[in-house]
Amino acid sequence: MTVETATQILEDLSLKDKTDSAPVKSEPQSPKFAKRRRPWAPRTIPREQPSVKEHSRKRPQRRRNDSEMSSRPHRRSPRHRHVSEVSSVTESSKDASPMKTLKDTVTEKYDKKGRTLLDSYLKNRWELVSFEGKTKFLQQCKAYEVVPMPYRLTNYNIKNTKVICRILDKFSLQLMFADLNYCRKRCEQIKKLLAERTELMKAMFDESLMTEISAAVEESSQRRSKQLQDRHDESFKHLEQEYNLSSEDIEAAMERLKLFEQIDKERLERRLQRQQEKEQKGEEKPEKPAEAEPEPEETKKE
Repeated sequence: MTVETATQILEDLSLKDKTDSAPVKSEPQSPKFAKRRRPWAPRTIPREQPSVKEHSRKRPQRRRNDSEMSSRPHRRSPRHRHVSEVSSVTESSKDASPMKTLKDTVTEKYDKKGRTLLDSYLKNRWELVSFEGKTKFLQQCKAYEVVPMPYRLTNYNIKNTKVICRILDKFSLQLMFADLNYCRKRCEQIKKLLAERTELMKAMFDESLMTEISAAVEESSQRRSKQLQDRHDESFKHLEQEYNLSSEDIEAAMERLKLFEQIDKERLERRLQRQQEKEQKGEEKPEKPAEAEPEPEETKKE
């Protein structure tokens, strides 16, 4: 092996090393393999593994003998009261509730027709109070990204892996959103029914009786809404503790809640504007000209 051949081999090896160490130009990636944005993921729902006792088959209870049943002291149920106790309770409730007296006066003056109208109005009013309170509570849960217990989907027949828990959390959140939309629609429907029934009541009842009914209904609805709000506040405090929300999460949720309220306000304004435009179009609609009466057959024959 000569010196010339050895030098040539070394040069070839150095050139090969340079080509291997040179940076390879990366081709532009197609949009199919491009880096995708991470989708928005809901807050994970805190789950507890079910105990064996909850899902185990219940044992049959031991039947007691007659001697054991006779030896046990007889406890009177609160439902089975004495006649005097029941009469005293009913008298106190009659004296305490002004709504009962209003119903009695309506039945005396306007018979069954007035009473049914008042009952339907009160039923719709209590429904509106419950649906408005539920809408407010669910909107708050939506802003805080928490899911109450009735909307949490679970399946104990399969293994709760990470993927399955993510699917259950996603659909439980969608279930809560669907119920929120339903509550909003029901509020709108009930408001329309109440507007129609107030017009009928104004046409049937006296002004003094209408003022009494409106005052009593307003007082009762405020009391019911306050009770419902206290219940919702208590359950929401439990949710905050369960999810272990930080101060940053609470601040962000408050901003989202304000944004949701602003969106609802704008939606209501647009709806009212559309209703006014429809009413104006109905008033401006020209009346159809009266069609000419057809001539009698006798004149046609002549």
